[in-house]
Amino acid sequence: MKKGFIYITLLLILLLSVFPCNAKGKGEAVPYLETRIDRNHAVVGEFLIYEVILVSPDPNVAGAEVMSNPEFPGLDIGRSAPDNHLEEVNIDGRLYYRAVIDRFFIGTNNKGKYTIRGGDYRIGINRQITVDDPYWGPSVANRVEMFALSAPDLKIKVDALPVNNRPQTFSGAVGKFEVEMSMIDKPLAGDNIRMFVTIVGKGDLSEALLPDIPKCFPDGLHFKSMTDSRSHFIKNGSIGSEIEIECLFSADKSGKYVISPIEFSYFDSDKGKYVTAKSEPLEFEVKESKHYDETPTVIMDV
Repeated sequence: MKKGFIYITLLLILLLSVFPCNAKGKGEAVPYLETRIDRNHAVVGEFLIYEVILVSPDPNVAGAEVMSNPEFPGLDIGRSAPDNHLEEVNIDGRLYYRAVIDRFFIGTNNKGKYTIRGGDYRIGINRQITVDDPYWGPSVANRVEMFALSAPDLKIKVDALPVNNRPQTFSGAVGKFEVEMSMIDKPLAGDNIRMFVTIVGKGDLSEALLPDIPKCFPDGLHFKSMTDSRSHFIKNGSIGSEIEIECLFSADKSGKYVISPIEFSYFDSDKGKYVTAKSEPLEFEVKESKHYDETPTVIMDV
């Protein structure tokens, strides 16, 4: 067993003041570990989150140390920071405290059946004990009781993406996404105009193909460029991501224009089929630009 891998600190700020320990009549804490994955039946290209969760009847958790890492044979992984906070839960009518102590991102690049082997951890629980000092007399002191715990194994199955009904515009993304268009500029004829396209939802968009935005522009508008930025977030134990695309275009003359809905095709892992998300059309008015080329009047004192 390898020691000293990674020390994960839990509940660093005033645990005892937030969750005071009632030593009398409470009984010894017997913590245990759970493993969780947001989907145990996935498809190729889906991005999953694997978590090791501490469950303890005692809230006074001092820390968690990784003794041996979980193993993910055949899967691409990356470690992520855990949440570092306790959550109160009711299990079989009793109050417990749950915290994510380890987390991994999993990439599913090949179909097959996989077994994730749980790692080994050492958990510390703060205990209050009575010390009978010969000079000062009885007093209460803290000590840390250590527990050696193993995370249970977990199995997942990964299917290939279906070939039937796959659209030619398929972006490669798997999950559930929405598309929006917006504009913050006051568009003027002849000036550069900025528009934003946002694709956001549950799933990984880091390698997704961008939609064909220029084809949605009507006559009279000149598409110039677009720049995309991508980010990830975690929500309800699943990974989400967002693409924000900044588009630059111009209009030759004033008037009312409509940019057609932007389409983004992906595989909906919940429905098990390909879906095309569409934004609302973007309607706006371009006004005449007011540029003054005249030389300003020079006023001189006489």
